Amino acid sequence: MESIKPATPPPTPLYHFRLCLTFVVVLLSVVVGGPLFLRSPLWCDITLYDVAARNVLNGGVHYRDVFDTNTPGFVWLLAGIRATVGWSSEALLAIDLFFFAGTTLTLCWLAKLAGASLLNRMWLAAGCAAFYLFSHEMVHAQRDVWLALPALWAVAGRLHRMTRPAGGTLRRVFLRAAFEGMVWALAVWIKPHFLAVAACWWAFTLPRLVGSLAVGLGWRAWLRVAFADLGGSLLGGGAVGAIGVWYLVTSGTWDAFREVMTTWSAGYLDGTLSQIHARLAIFIWFPPWNFLAPLAVVFALFGMIDARVWAGRFRPPEDGGLLDPVAFRGVWFKGGTDEERYARACLGAVYILWLAQGVLLQRSYLYVHAAEVFIGLGVWAAYRWNASALILAWLVAVQVAWVSAPQTLGAWAERDATVREVFTPHPIFDRRRLNLWWDCVRPLPTNERWRLADDLRWETHNAACFSHVELHEVAEYLRSQHVGDGELVCWHDSPHALYLLLGVKPGLRFMHVNTARMISEDCDRRVCEEFAANLAKRFVVIDLKRFAFQETTWEAQAAYNEPGVSVTDLLPPAAQWVRNTRNWRMPAEPTLPFDTTRTVFRGANGRGRYVVIELKE
Repeated sequence: MESIKPATPPPTPLYHFRLCLTFVVVLLSVVVGGPLFLRSPLWCDITLYDVAARNVLNGGVHYRDVFDTNTPGFVWLLAGIRATVGWSSEALLAIDLFFFAGTTLTLCWLAKLAGASLLNRMWLAAGCAAFYLFSHEMVHAQRDVWLALPALWAVAGRLHRMTRPAGGTLRRVFLRAAFEGMVWALAVWIKPHFLAVAACWWAFTLPRLVGSLAVGLGWRAWLRVAFADLGGSLLGGGAVGAIGVWYLVTSGTWDAFREVMTTWSAGYLDGTLSQIHARLAIFIWFPPWNFLAPLAVVFALFGMIDARVWAGRFRPPEDGGLLDPVAFRGVWFKGGTDEERYARACLGAVYILWLAQGVLLQRSYLYVHAAEVFIGLGVWAAYRWNASALILAWLVAVQVAWVSAPQTLGAWAERDATVREVFTPHPIFDRRRLNLWWDCVRPLPTNERWRLADDLRWETHNAACFSHVELHEVAEYLRSQHVGDGELVCWHDSPHALYLLLGVKPGLRFMHVNTARMISEDCDRRVCEEFAANLAKRFVVIDLKRFAFQETTWEAQAAYNEPGVSVTDLLPPAAQWVRNTRNWRMPAEPTLPFDTTRTVFRGANGRGRYVVIELKE
């Protein structure tokens, strides 16, 4: 006699209330955070790639004309976007929202395959929206967030065909694997680190994929399926790679690309790998959004054991997971089919792989780890934990605590860095930024848009963030000097937006000049030689905040806002040390290869951060 599956109980009024609450959180995040997000300033990395994209669109050669240490996929993508939607920051951030929404929906699809309920998936979407729309401007429109969409598409597609009824011809296996390889190759062209992720993901899923497609057949059939899957993946990925190489060769970019990859990027990677020890201890990149990251890793590892990922076939539903006998009810979700358990294990594996490549292969920048937050929330949703609800409840509790006892918490935060990390009010409740919401949705004059971008900055201390109002003042001065192509060199990270504002070609192909110089002594020499070789250069723009950033106290940093020592010397007293090339504050900081005595302009009525230096003939 067949066992009758018990009917699913109808949703309760409490369930409907929780579902409506989640919808309200999503709606509020989008309505409140969306306009603030779209008007936020871009980070200096995006300006670098905008300069590179404009160079490509104007017929220039990437790497030779604008330096980059990565594969060129992001520049190609950005060039197509800019040619289509224009050059405003709002247009680019709207495209960024498209990638973010696509990533969120793909994660919800993966969570559904893993057995997450509608409520779990709604909280997943709510958490992603509340995190990203109110996140640091450094993570917006970045490569790691954008490539999450094609990478997770490939993951979801492979998982979908594994968890469906077995069967299919070798031709179908080959073609689907080829499509997955093509999608992974797109991600690798954006950032090469994900080649390791793709290879590990393929090896991790191969036993179950082959077993699900060759169930009941002999070992020869298993080998045929395995080779069809491998061949399709390699052919699809290789085809996309070959098309990219063909473009590099035909556009005249290949020699410059090869030189950068073998010399500059190799040195950059060596420096990155030498700093692994400093990154291994860091899990909390976005407090409190990844407070649960270590526990999520534990769940992911347990999920792999529970799903028997080494097994070559799915088990009947009544068999249960391997860890069912020791699972704690209410902590470990052990329901669902074996296919759902395997999907949970796969989502956990992707999370661990993403975390590993970010920590082991990349530097400690916030944008590297933003997608980890999305995927981590997906892992919790797969185990039917509404982690987003817990995190948002924590944010509300911290805000209430600050309103109730601001002096006590302020004193604690001032004394203890851990308290600052855990109990800092989140920008989602920042009244100063929320008061700018109406300005974000109404038309503004051009100069007010610059001021709004400055007011919306989350980061004001880091030297890489722009001061839009001051940059436009500097641009106006340089226009009055009739600056042309190759005559302007922006020395630090934030001023190179001037190339776009003035519509001129850079006088030096390096945007992040100090980053390129610090790769090695040979790279430092080559940067300085290229600077000296440009005989057309007339002006250099430096950023005093870059020097102030090296100081250890707020008082010392504020001293760089003082006026210059005289009407002919616009550097403040605190910055005079930059002229002593043997007395740099940071031993690793390269010296300036130009004379800083002829300062001709400084923004903010002589007290700003940007100083224009006219080079002597």
